[in-house]
Amino acid sequence: MPRANRLRDGWHDRVREYVPRQLTDEARAAHTPPVRGGRIVAAQVLAGVAAVFWGWLFFGVQDTLTVFVGGQEFAKHYLMESGWGLLFLVLVATPLVGLARRPRTVILVAQVGTVGLALAVGALLARSASHLLPAAGVLLTASAVAVLAGLDKHPGRARVDAPLAVLAVIAAVPAIGYAWRMAHSHVDVEQTVNLDHYPVQAALSVAVVLLAGLIALTKEWPGTRLVAAALTVTVGWMGIESAVYPHKLGSFGTAWGWLAVVWSIALLGAAIRPGP
Repeated sequence: MPRANRLRDGWHDRVREYVPRQLTDEARAAHTPPVRGGRIVAAQVLAGVAAVFWGWLFFGVQDTLTVFVGGQEFAKHYLMESGWGLLFLVLVATPLVGLARRPRTVILVAQVGTVGLALAVGALLARSASHLLPAAGVLLTASAVAVLAGLDKHPGRARVDAPLAVLAVIAAVPAIGYAWRMAHSHVDVEQTVNLDHYPVQAALSVAVVLLAGLIALTKEWPGTRLVAAALTVTVGWMGIESAVYPHKLGSFGTAWGWLAVVWSIALLGAAIRPGP
């Protein structure tokens, strides 16, 4: 075969190999990234807006700070105000802020969903249909972020961490007892957005147990230390406030308050320790 023909045929072969590959790459670039990128941005915006809603518009910040700025008119309800505030600010809004930055983080979506489930349990324990509304709202928030972002399919393997599992079990009995007592209490009812605080206080206790169990199963997952930090702040805050105000509504009491502080520190230590 003449040299010119060989060169021509070789050039045609290279064109046939290159064009389909080029078209495939262009098709992927044209279709896949914009859909994924657009949905991730939508998930980030939703998480940010939801963080503002639950953390501010639903009185997460305000109720958390009541013990410092509320004055004597709220003194009887310091612990009840703090319980509402910590649940919606620290346990719901804070992970949503994290999701506004990294919306595919499985453990943060799981945290928000777990608190939504705890709110539903608190509503059912108190037989309060109205409290199912915030429960549904928090669950829908977690679900919407998960669907829009498309969660990381390989966050890690779920396996039981013994020290964290022991801490979860230790918390279970007193926390369940506290939840039951709060759900069935009607003494001097305090309300926020026309919702009784007692079922939310019960939900906070349920959330502590559920989140402690979640941390015990996902110690090595990305973001689990943030969940542990949020739970430490929540339980530690309530513990210290209970020790300072042992006779206020919703208080753990002095002894149980300090035990809650010790438990929260132990939880954080177990969660951040190196190794499996």
